[in-house]
Amino acid sequence: MDFIKKCHPYQWRVYPLLGGFNNAQRKFEPKISGAVHVRPKSAKEIGYTGRITSINTKAKSTTHVYSATELHVSQKKRKLTEDMRVTIQQHCYHHTEKYEDCITCHSTKHDVRPSRLVPVYDLHLKNNKIDEDAESLVLLTPDTTTYRQLAASHLRPNDYVLEIGCSTGECTALLLRRNLLLQSQNLRQIEQHNNNTAANVVLGNIVGFDTGAKILKQADNRLRREYNQSATTLVGDDDAYSKLIQLHRVDALADPKGAYALATSNNTCPGMVLIDIGGNRQLESVVRMIQWVQTAFKDERPRLILVKSEALENELSTALLSSHTDDNTDCSVPVPSVTDEGTITNGQIWFNNALLASPSVAADIEADKSLSRQQLLSRYSHPKKVPLVLSPKGTPICRYHNYHPDGCTKFNKSKSTGTVADEDEDDLQCQYDHEYCHWCQDAGHIAVNCPSLK
Repeated sequence: MDFIKKCHPYQWRVYPLLGGFNNAQRKFEPKISGAVHVRPKSAKEIGYTGRITSINTKAKSTTHVYSATELHVSQKKRKLTEDMRVTIQQHCYHHTEKYEDCITCHSTKHDVRPSRLVPVYDLHLKNNKIDEDAESLVLLTPDTTTYRQLAASHLRPNDYVLEIGCSTGECTALLLRRNLLLQSQNLRQIEQHNNNTAANVVLGNIVGFDTGAKILKQADNRLRREYNQSATTLVGDDDAYSKLIQLHRVDALADPKGAYALATSNNTCPGMVLIDIGGNRQLESVVRMIQWVQTAFKDERPRLILVKSEALENELSTALLSSHTDDNTDCSVPVPSVTDEGTITNGQIWFNNALLASPSVAADIEADKSLSRQQLLSRYSHPKKVPLVLSPKGTPICRYHNYHPDGCTKFNKSKSTGTVADEDEDDLQCQYDHEYCHWCQDAGHIAVNCPSLK
């Protein structure tokens, strides 16, 4: 187990929960000591994050026996009727005092309906404080509404969030609003503790990636409107918006080096990464994007990677069903399973070993390999449109060298002069691989001349 944790530092979860023979979605059931977020009732409310301390069932005031007609009507209204209520003790992320002396951590909220609760999976406590050494989490969800709820509920004060696939900024606006509300709450807590450190309050920030210039412009307009409506006196300088929000037109798969530079431009790695690259993105792209995040930030892992992908959840359901029905399953390869709490046992191993060879991903790769030379050049009209591929040595293969009519100018220049750049001249030398073909990963030729193409 220790070996697996060292090799696979990511825990995997799925929400909504899967269960039953067909792995159908199940409702979230609150449990004592479970970490939850209470969804706000309006845009002006911040919500409430804490742990469940008690669960109460309200007693019915009558023993009326329903007729068949009344029972039918009652069943229709069941979704609007909740007999259960929970009490939640709020969690404080900021306090430096003893837990039992913190005013915020003694704040409780009573009679909360379970339908307003969203589970919080990254709140790991050790000695009543956040456990920074806890395993990082990959949280998978199939639909947009749940994705946005989970993103907002897991946001912490001063969080740095990287959102890959921000689109027109709907989810980003929710995060911005909650970020500003959290800072207002933080300021009030400082005043409650009679601490004169209000000037040291640090705002979290959000960096958004997308590939479309027009939708990024729409996102910027939306976010500026949200900022103007929600900003408080806490963020009063003229550059506050640009410190809170940075939007970039970049594809991390096509330009991983540039994407990493933009993601770490403030010399900080993200604490939470959101991935929503739906639309015409295939499962293969989602898988490779998760791989990029885990590889790029391997030295300082984000505590949470939230992934919205219906295709990836379908792959998980297929793997779960196969593990129960296939008698020829190789016992030497760990198979995934999902616990009642949504934890995917062997999740990272399944992702690394099985998913890359899944039928849908393999079909996408096989379809690409049947392209003719003309179709390949038409699809990849510019090297930056070509996805990143690693050589057998593990180095990214240079796309300009393989697809651009003039090849890689940096490589050609160093080859013609026969010199190698010094360490101070790394920017003048291409750091990518020029030995292997980008298309077939064999040595000795480039993709446009690959013998495997028709």
